[in-house]
Amino acid sequence: MTVKTGFPDRSTDVSLVRSQKYAHNWSSDALSDAIGPNVGRPMMRILVVEDDQPTAETLTTLLNQCSYAVETVADGETAADLVNAFEYDLLLLDVMLPKVDGITLCRQLRNQGHTMPILLLTGKGDSHDKAVGLDAGADDYVVKPFDLEELEARIRALLRRGHLHTSPILEWGRLQLDPSSTQVSYHRQLLALTPKEYALLELLMRNPRRVFSCGMLLEHLWTYEDMPGEEAVRTHIKGLRHKLRDADAPAEMIETVYGIGYRLKPLAELEAETPSFQQENQAAIANIWQRYQARISQQVQALERASVAFQNHQGHLNADQQQQAEQEAHTLAGALGMFGIHAGTHLARQIEQLLHQPQPLGTDDIGEFQHQVETLRQTIEAHGPVSPADTLDSLGTLPSLLVIDADQDWMADLTDQARYWDWTVQTVKDLDAAHRSLTQDVPQVILMDPAVADHKDQTLAFLEQVTHHTPPIPVLFYGLPEGLHSRLEVARLGGKAFLEKPIAPLQVLQEVERVLHQSQSITAKVMIVDDDPSLLQLLPPLLEPWGFKVSTLADSRLFWQTLVAVAPDLLILDIEMPHVGGMDLCQIVRNDAYWHNLPIIFLTAHTEAETVNQIFALGADDFVSKPVVGPELVVRLVNRLERMQLSQQLWQVDTLTKAYKRQPAIARLEQMMKRAQDLQQPLSLALVKVTNLRQINAEFDLETGDSILRQVGYTLGQGCGKDDVVARWSSNEFLMGLQDVQEMEAKDHVQHLCQDCLKAHALVHEAVPIQLDLGVVQYPEAGTTLSALYKAADHHRMGRQADA
Repeated sequence: MTVKTGFPDRSTDVSLVRSQKYAHNWSSDALSDAIGPNVGRPMMRILVVEDDQPTAETLTTLLNQCSYAVETVADGETAADLVNAFEYDLLLLDVMLPKVDGITLCRQLRNQGHTMPILLLTGKGDSHDKAVGLDAGADDYVVKPFDLEELEARIRALLRRGHLHTSPILEWGRLQLDPSSTQVSYHRQLLALTPKEYALLELLMRNPRRVFSCGMLLEHLWTYEDMPGEEAVRTHIKGLRHKLRDADAPAEMIETVYGIGYRLKPLAELEAETPSFQQENQAAIANIWQRYQARISQQVQALERASVAFQNHQGHLNADQQQQAEQEAHTLAGALGMFGIHAGTHLARQIEQLLHQPQPLGTDDIGEFQHQVETLRQTIEAHGPVSPADTLDSLGTLPSLLVIDADQDWMADLTDQARYWDWTVQTVKDLDAAHRSLTQDVPQVILMDPAVADHKDQTLAFLEQVTHHTPPIPVLFYGLPEGLHSRLEVARLGGKAFLEKPIAPLQVLQEVERVLHQSQSITAKVMIVDDDPSLLQLLPPLLEPWGFKVSTLADSRLFWQTLVAVAPDLLILDIEMPHVGGMDLCQIVRNDAYWHNLPIIFLTAHTEAETVNQIFALGADDFVSKPVVGPELVVRLVNRLERMQLSQQLWQVDTLTKAYKRQPAIARLEQMMKRAQDLQQPLSLALVKVTNLRQINAEFDLETGDSILRQVGYTLGQGCGKDDVVARWSSNEFLMGLQDVQEMEAKDHVQHLCQDCLKAHALVHEAVPIQLDLGVVQYPEAGTTLSALYKAADHHRMGRQADA
């Protein structure tokens, strides 16, 4: 049997050349030998305008750790001069500044036509102050004392808005690869790589859990015509390792798995060898705290002098004393929280509020002021060095598997194999040990031999414990067939699968991966709009363990841009909010062609019939009464998403190919076109056609033709991201919509998918030749309507065929 494809054979991997938004995918032909050494664009430049030296230095240290180029100034006048003289990617701006305050500076820069993102740092968290800053032209704000992780995330989000066309940066520990600029760095030190070294590193970073043999690397990185021997791979690996070591990367960052091939060293091992990003930040912050403790003590002394002045002048301060005391209290309130002194932040806020009163302080207020200043001094002095727990959270851990089995040799083999999958495995011999383990470290999947239990009641009790955990832990059974009477019994016990012994560890891990992916399939993006800050803090930790990715919004005036940026699967709205209420937002969503089907749940304290009828008339899907009861909200969200998924299966999906049907696909594709237009992102459409399907049906049978269509639909669907669409457009045609993908990248990707279709077909129907034609176009260059794009793709079709 021969397979004629028209392009080089790569691999049976169905996801070869997509961007990082597709899990475990990579871009095999993203670079050619024509690309020179990776000289990329400069780092993002950020101007920090902050007059408090500890805060400014802390921000500078943190942003430098994130590979930003940072400059700092202490007043608004100097900042204005710098912005007019140099180009910055983002402005981090304190509100209370000498010479020109932050709000005035923000307004001036916008009036002058400057469009760089501006992030305000404000110690005033009420809605009026935030509104003033946003109306002045700021893009976002963070209230002091700010959470460092949140600040970094907001900066990244603002920078993304100005660089929508950049590809995601790949990271593995301190190693970074930017596909858009072909720039590689380790710990902010650029590496000058050859084109093949770059392509090799990109392949490993896009597939960090895979081990690649020399043969696989040759197939991925060279064409058949130019393919050298395996020694060339070893030479490039050696050169890449040498350049990484020169940049102080850990030894053998590219690891040799003896007898198999090469891979990136697991993150857990790298982190054990090098200080983590968080550890470096913690050390830097502790160092800043030590150097500025004297300065902070002087700020407290200024408040103590104000306390004495209040006592001597019957609650009055002169203008200079008043201004200095307010400034010092405000600065302390913002800075202390960054060093983990949260009680000090609270006290400084109370002091600032007392100072801000327009009338003179009474006797009781003076006493309270003196007590608060004294307590603030004691709190700061008692704090001592900054502890790591006070600053940043620890890194996440690898996926974990709990194995319950008495066969120690088999568990040792499984543990050894799991290292290549980046799984951590804990093994126990019986259910008592399993119960103890669950109280210490909760696994993501449990693998259990039912034979460890003396009788079925023990198994049931254990399953009840893990299935009622939040979130539930999936359980796989494996053992001898007589251990349980039937697979139906396994399902009734709550097991996700039953694997019969003997079974190889590799097969078990493959099934574990499948079950974990299946158990996480409920994952959905939820956007919550509510002006109650306590509720916005309460709901994310409640929902996230169930697989929900939660975004919150307190200012409803920012609703539309946040909706477009988050693209949620479900929306939660409060009815009563300042500026724009939930009912108005619901109407806006339901009247929009793109978002009108978005599920909406209301949170309301008004449960009377009139209000409930009104929100349902506006298009709400459900409501939850306040105060929110956690389990009730979770159940309603899960039920809503499951019903939505079931509905999609019933009327949207073609039962034969599992691709979208034509009509629902039209709506999805038109939504994708609108989204691409709004966000100025590329969108590619690919037409794949089985041109000889009628001949196959005539010469063989309809069942053979259906089998081919089923294989094509499955392969195309597996090669798509969650935001993409694969539709059965006609009896023998499939139309794909690929979001945020350029035409050339899409063509390369779909060519490989067609190759995978042909390989899979050749294995099953060796005597049946098939012809696949492919056409790829880009919106809006090839057309602004779906009909025009389809015609253009049909016009650009090229053949791919397989013959026996």
